[in-house]
Amino acid sequence: MRYLYEQKLTMNLAVIDLLKANKTILDPLPGYLQYWGVLDANVGAIVSTKELLTRNSTGIALNKDLVRGDLVKMTLNVGEMVESYGRLNGNVVLSAKVHFTESKLKKASASTLCDSAMVVYANAMEHAVELEKYGVTPAMLVALNSMIEKFKLMLPVTHATKVNSKMGTAKLQELFAANDDVLKKIDLLLVMVKHTHPEFYRSYTTTRKLPSRATSKITLKTRVCSSTGEGIKGVTLTFTPKMQKLAMGVETTVKPIVKKTADKGICYLKNMHATEYTVTAEKVGHPAVTTSVNVPGDEMVMLTIKMDKN
Repeated sequence: MRYLYEQKLTMNLAVIDLLKANKTILDPLPGYLQYWGVLDANVGAIVSTKELLTRNSTGIALNKDLVRGDLVKMTLNVGEMVESYGRLNGNVVLSAKVHFTESKLKKASASTLCDSAMVVYANAMEHAVELEKYGVTPAMLVALNSMIEKFKLMLPVTHATKVNSKMGTAKLQELFAANDDVLKKIDLLLVMVKHTHPEFYRSYTTTRKLPSRATSKITLKTRVCSSTGEGIKGVTLTFTPKMQKLAMGVETTVKPIVKKTADKGICYLKNMHATEYTVTAEKVGHPAVTTSVNVPGDEMVMLTIKMDKN
């Protein structure tokens, strides 16, 4: 998902979390429940679409890469044996037909790799009886053919995945656009509680803001030190945002932030989303330390973590 959409989803989830926690204030407002229903349903659909796109693209790509690697190995293995048989028996034409280098097969397009494997298989089948004496067993040929068919079946699936990805991206655009409209209406509606519930209103307006790429504002300063106060350099810090659970039961998390402490054990983080974070500090030779910190987003927070050597 594009950077802007990631930021919008983060903001949408935070807004939903805040609105759910203040139902007693908001439910009586005219039209609010309708706006809430649209917002909650759209964010649920956004999360589901995002997770589906991520799972499909990474899963199919990984599976195809594994099958491709196996097909390259099997094609080379059988091809080299057939080529040796051809050379030993003076069949230069056969040797030339099945001669493929590992580099060529690895760099070949999917369709070219498939064609090359089929050439090796076809020529091996033509001389199957003789080749068995040279180590090319019927089982090897069955396995090669099976792998070719498996790889061929994945080609249209991969194309379909790209089409589905475009459709999913278009759906995300529509959902975010719809949420932008409904949030503008909620913005106007919540002016009604600006003076009666100032703390809630202030939290809402802060949560509605998107972190800007143009301006960098430090929101968290973390220092890792020993019990004697000496800063520890090179500590890996993982900041995991609080899990968001939508009304429809879908759970999601914003990606964790991973940083390392610099000189004097200090680490700065900019434009963090306003929420609670679980912080894990790790370094070889030191026991891991886990703590939490609440980042309001509108002011800098300082966090000190103490850790000593084993």
